[in-house]
Amino acid sequence: MSKHLHVDELRCFYNGHHDKPVVDGFSFAMQEGDIACLLGPSGCGKTTVLRSIAGFHSLAEGQINLAGRQISVPGHSLAPEKREIGMVFQDYALFPHLTVAENISFGLNGESQQYKDTELNRLLELVSLHGLAERYPHELSGGQQQRVALARALAPKPQLLLLDEPFSNLDVELRRKLALEVREILKQQGTTAILVTHDQEEAFAFADHIGVVYQGKIEQWASPYELYHQPQTRFVANFIGRGAFVPGIISDSGHIDTELGPVPCNLEEPGGTRVDVLLRPDDIVANRDQGQPAEVIHKVFTGTANLYTLRLPTGSTVEAALGSHIDCELGEQLSIELSADHGIAFTL
Repeated sequence: MSKHLHVDELRCFYNGHHDKPVVDGFSFAMQEGDIACLLGPSGCGKTTVLRSIAGFHSLAEGQINLAGRQISVPGHSLAPEKREIGMVFQDYALFPHLTVAENISFGLNGESQQYKDTELNRLLELVSLHGLAERYPHELSGGQQQRVALARALAPKPQLLLLDEPFSNLDVELRRKLALEVREILKQQGTTAILVTHDQEEAFAFADHIGVVYQGKIEQWASPYELYHQPQTRFVANFIGRGAFVPGIISDSGHIDTELGPVPCNLEEPGGTRVDVLLRPDDIVANRDQGQPAEVIHKVFTGTANLYTLRLPTGSTVEAALGSHIDCELGEQLSIELSADHGIAFTL
């Protein structure tokens, strides 16, 4: 099956600066209807990639193809308005003097009035704003404004929808809720979409595939599950989810010996190889009878669990998410053991 979007070996510089590329050797591909996310820390290049796809940033190397058309190569870039790409921005970018209905209909310029009316009603229904068509942006909540921006971007039926940190102005609870709602809307529509964010939980709630971006490159392109359980690089292991590294040695029998016990080995290295093993908070459980001692040095109550940072006798620290009924004070000793069914280790 041919790819709907193919981003191939992009190299980009900040405008006017050609000393160090902000994006270098950046590649990924998406099928039609896929929802993806570019996730990474500030300054890693993810927004530059989004702007390149949209047609707002030129390429030094590489190419971008969308729906069978070449839309960007060095020296030639199809105009943004000819790319059939929709955008939803961080600040919504709604027209303040236009009503909800007029903002959405702006994306339908050139169509007949009958088509506009039919599509407007469909889109208002789709984003759950049917009773608010005559309101102005300042009369809406942040979440409602974002839904208007989404409907306006979807109105021309774009080949691709780009979302640039679209939920970052909202409070945390609404951000997660809206990410799930927008995902459902896009899946209903069969719209191919890319979200840019630095928020892991938002990315996990929204995307089928996530590209973790670091220093202008994709470190790993995978499902949220794979990124968490099978990180391919140390950066991804550190960046995704929570956890801590403890030292280990690969044994001759093929597992990894750690101070908390053996862990399955994910590496093809000879016995005796020294490694760092990533232990997630859910890899560690309490065992009052046969566990190993660990001192509580930090504690966060999350409602369903207590997230403990624990110091082991060697001085290494690990994190453990234990049931909220296990309530220990700072300085107290906990008895723990490993419950890891797979290993995540990196050679030193």
